[in-house]
This record gives sequence, structure tokens and C-alpha cells, in this order.
Amino acid sequence: MSRPYGDDGMLSLGELQRYLQQECSGDWLTPSQAALYRVITTTLQHHSVVNLWGGAGTGKTLLAWTIRNSGYAVYCASPKEGLPHGVSRAVLDNCPSERRAIRRLREDMAIAEVPHTIVISRAPVEDDFPALELPLTPEDIQFCKALLFQRLGLRCMEDSPCRNLHELVLSYFKTGGASHAH
Repeated sequence: MSRPYGDDGMLSLGELQRYLQQECSGDWLTPSQAALYRVITTTLQHHSVVNLWGGAGTGKTLLAWTIRNSGYAVYCASPKEGLPHGVSRAVLDNCPSERRAIRRLREDMAIAEVPHTIVISRAPVEDDFPALELPLTPEDIQFCKALLFQRLGLRCMEDSPCRNLHELVLSYFKTGGASHAH
């Protein structure tokens, strides 16, 4: 896929999100995401459910899109979408962490005959399966800045420190859109 710029050389936040959903692969992962990807795939060999959790903007959804794009699992943006029936592995994003909601979700997994599921939440789930936290380090943020420049020619519009990947991406759009470097 070519770079996702409009005719005016500008990139909208929605265009960037659609681009990443389609294009992200293992080489888009931060060092923390790449390490956790390996742990998740190994852990799912021994457990039917794994919880990937972390704060807002740590890169959980980007990791989920990469898992989907690699062909490892089917991606669902929310448990409200419903689980696809009979797939071998699924990634469920934006899941609750409360025990009662997770128990209902596990019942849905059994009905849909999904033997292996990655449950993504902002807090560790209250259940008896492995919970793996996705950290976000300063090195991860620098990696993303460099990647957005190398792949898309994007330069950050301001030098303020970013606490998470949402803030990093939004910093490119502070002036109404991101333009590529010439």
C-alpha cells in the first residue's frame, strides 16, 4: 500500500488509523510489543485464554492488528461485535476486566467454539488465566517516532514529551493534519 496522503499532501488521523490497521506487521512493533508478541503466542500453546492488558496508548490495539495481519488470529474490535464461529484463535479488543463480564465472555467463547482467545483490556482481568502487561518505555516512544518518519515521512509538530502512543500520534495533528517531510 502506498503512503496514505491526500492530494494536498496531508494525512488525517482517520487515514493514518486505516493505514495502520491494514499495514502493520512485526516490523511496526515497538521493542516491548515484539517481546510480548512472542510471549503471547507461546502462552497460548498452553492456555486457552491470555489477557493482554495495559494503560491507554501503550499499543495494545496495534499489537492486536499485527496479530491479525500475521494470520495468527481473527480480530474483533469489541466483545459486542460477537465472536466469529469456529475460528482457531481470536483477539478480542476493548474487553471489560470484571469477573462477571469475563465469565460471560468465556461462555460466549465456548458457544462460538473458539479454543484460543487473546482478551485485551486496560486492567488485568479478574479470572484464572495468564495476564500479560504491555509496558510502554521511552525507547518504545522513540522507536515509534523514528518509524513514523521512516515509513511515512512524518515529523512531530512539537517537542513536548509524550506519555503514551495516543499523545505521540495526536502531536502530529496539532496543527490540523500531518504533512510528510520533503
